[in-house]
Amino acid sequence: MEEIKFKKIAVCLDMAGCPSRCKHCWIGHLPNGKLSKSDLIFTAKCFKKYTDTLEVYSGLGNPII
Repeated sequence: MEEIKFKKIAVCLDMAGCPSRCKHCWIGHLPNGKLSKSDLIFTAKCFKKYTDTLEVYSGLGNPII
């Protein structure tokens, strides 16, 4: 079976968890985890075979809108 190849993939990872702690959130108020640099590199390598252009972003929690 032939693998699908995309022109571009953007991977966005939350590196610190959500700082907002909204009352309506179903996730709850668990301690925030952290990804190591090696976890980030592993994730990028997993997606790289599906594209020639890969963008990896790491955030610091949910943006407040």
